[in-house]
Amino acid sequence: MKRFVVFLLCTLPLFADAQSRIRTRNYPSLLWEISGNGMKKPSYLFGTMHVSSKLAFHLADSFYIGIRNADVVALETNPESWQEDMSKYDLDNGYNAYRGRYASMRVPSDYLHMRTLRFGRYDDKIQRALHSNPSTINNLLYRSYGNASSDFEEDTYLDMYIYQCGKKWGKKVAGVERYGESMRLMTEAYKDAAKDKTKRERSYDQDESFSSSKLQEAYRSGNLDWLDSINKFNSFSRAFDEKFLYKRNEIQAGSIDSILRSGQSLFVGVGAAHLPGGRGVIEMLREKGYKLRPVKMGARDSQHKNQVEKIRVPVQFFTQISDDGLFKVEIPGKFYQLGEDPAIDQRQYADMANGSYYMVSRIITNAWMWGQSTDRVQRVVDSLLYENIPGKIISKTAVTRNGYPGIDVVNKTRRGDIQRYNIFVTPFEILIFKMSGTGDYVTQGAEAQRFFSSIQLKEQHLATGSSGWKKYSPSYGGFMVDLPHEPFIANNGSWIFDAEDKSTNTQYRILRTDIHNYQFVEEDTFDLGLMEESFAASEFIDKQLSRQHTNVNGYPALDTRYKDKQGNTYVVRFLIQGPHYYTLVAHGRQEVPVMKNFINSFAIKPLVYPQPVQRTDTSLYFQVKTPVFPDNKKEKIDLPTNGLYDYAADDDADDPASGLFRSNTISNDTTGEKIFVSFFRSPRYAFIEDSTVLEKEHLFGDTSWVVRKKIRNTLPNSMKTWEVILSDTGSSRMLWEKTFYKDGIGFSLMTQSDTLTAPSSFLKSFFETFTPADTLKGNDMFVKKTNLFFEDFMSKDSIAHR
Repeated sequence: MKRFVVFLLCTLPLFADAQSRIRTRNYPSLLWEISGNGMKKPSYLFGTMHVSSKLAFHLADSFYIGIRNADVVALETNPESWQEDMSKYDLDNGYNAYRGRYASMRVPSDYLHMRTLRFGRYDDKIQRALHSNPSTINNLLYRSYGNASSDFEEDTYLDMYIYQCGKKWGKKVAGVERYGESMRLMTEAYKDAAKDKTKRERSYDQDESFSSSKLQEAYRSGNLDWLDSINKFNSFSRAFDEKFLYKRNEIQAGSIDSILRSGQSLFVGVGAAHLPGGRGVIEMLREKGYKLRPVKMGARDSQHKNQVEKIRVPVQFFTQISDDGLFKVEIPGKFYQLGEDPAIDQRQYADMANGSYYMVSRIITNAWMWGQSTDRVQRVVDSLLYENIPGKIISKTAVTRNGYPGIDVVNKTRRGDIQRYNIFVTPFEILIFKMSGTGDYVTQGAEAQRFFSSIQLKEQHLATGSSGWKKYSPSYGGFMVDLPHEPFIANNGSWIFDAEDKSTNTQYRILRTDIHNYQFVEEDTFDLGLMEESFAASEFIDKQLSRQHTNVNGYPALDTRYKDKQGNTYVVRFLIQGPHYYTLVAHGRQEVPVMKNFINSFAIKPLVYPQPVQRTDTSLYFQVKTPVFPDNKKEKIDLPTNGLYDYAADDDADDPASGLFRSNTISNDTTGEKIFVSFFRSPRYAFIEDSTVLEKEHLFGDTSWVVRKKIRNTLPNSMKTWEVILSDTGSSRMLWEKTFYKDGIGFSLMTQSDTLTAPSSFLKSFFETFTPADTLKGNDMFVKKTNLFFEDFMSKDSIAHR
């Protein structure tokens, strides 16, 4: 689940469950009126439950009146920024955190697999795309658990309902916390809990009086005293509570105070667990001079609920264009790539106020490899609709857009929600445009018509004669080849360049697969054989007609020919250039000269990069001139999995006794080049007797490397460097490594290249200008540390002694 489920855990204040009733009820309601401090009209504080269960929706008229009378409606965080916030952070879900100090020591180790070049059927991908219900969308809009639970759920969860009420009644919306701040506090809470020597196991099952069902009963009755007691009884770590609950309470109370002091009245909903107790939001607001009194929640008010559900929030549409320019469409926001299926490119946008969403799915069909035309693909799509469109299909209509055939489908789910699809088939892929909303939102307004009528597809002008063929090279270089038209470009883990010549009914593909493995280099004939075996495992291949090893301008290659099960011919060349494994495919009913011309026209060309610029990496302590550098588009946050966190990883930088290891891979996904950069500081008391260990050219204990180049040098600051280029018998690939060392501080650069191609400007500039920071201090690991150890042990400095 993905990033937003982590967000829910972060904001979920009801992380514990239940206790017995308390006679003294200091906090007898979920709804509290705020007054005082010169306020002209009252504001309201409400304790929410972050679920769609009906038990949370016993909402009286006082709840609705509080929202209607407010100037601002706020939740813990502002739903209007959730999608953008989610796209800014890389939530690691604890993988790195759990692995601790060695988490970043991942040397690239790609392998060729049987599936690398094996092309499967596209039917299954269409099915998955049609019934796709991304958990991200569900968590943003609905939080429905489906199946038996659906009959006991509302259309959305309580927090989102509060937000939607505010939007539908024209209120300003806000958050009393910031998303990133909440993420960091959660991470810190788990770190602190990991160090907490007094933490205990959660105890829900030890006493029925403190069970989750009792917590629900406490919430249903509005008894915050009881709820607070349940949470405290089940708390597993005071250190965790300090950050996850109390620090957030302070932030929430401070934000509420700021809004109220601006002169605006407020209705704010936060998790019910944040409200009660001496360090709860209620008491914190009282300490700031506000008066808070409980508001009695009477019978459920269905009249207000029915009224607000009929209101549509007006939206403004914006044109969205795909990265490759293949389509453009208008939606009331912008697309976010939060898809969960690596085989399907999905972009989606959730209209939070109206509870609807817009989605585009793209599926590479490889239909021509199966000998299938667009008409055949369209029939396949049509045959899959009944079983894979949710609920009941209401209408199905043939449509055409920019010359591409398609189907317009309207359906109604078992929940009663109307959805609509436009599905278009191109020679190389299927595009599925989808809109879904609560109830009849899709059919009753103009939004759906605006969305679907705005779809525009780029027309692909396929060659109809030999005169259309021309040289093609990507903007970044790498190769040049003759093609009948500008190729269709995609990436399914490998870069794909497809084209079709209608005059000869032939199809063409260039596939570049990047395999970076810095632990060994295999013989060229072996890897070429693996490529051949993988491609031949495709279901449409019937038999191999021929195979021959060859060299193409010095690059190792394997030429093969196949018959498929429909009697069509494949002419295929596998070629290796360092970490770049190329597969060239020509396909036709029968072999014609133009197919071989395509294969022979392929040539390796230099990669093209912009001018290098000076960059600084503060985490790995170096400077370098490079055209490629991580943009840090997303802030990385390591969230623990199942509460596990190795806090030692965070102490390493401050604990010289344990040493420090960090690494990063500087890469360009478009060109496929990578440089692995690592930094280490040896443990303070480490001693290695063999001072030549860093000079030895073998890697990972393997002494069979062929050393093509070895250079030793000493920099002006006395830092030593060793630069080696290694290869192996029968291989054209090389490993290029450069090592830096001085007084316990070391750096290493590693990349993969080949014996024929000159280093690109990226690799050349990076290796030549890499400069370690000169402020780092360490202890030489080749010097005995006995005296140092006893000096520290006897030191009055408590840190050194520890």
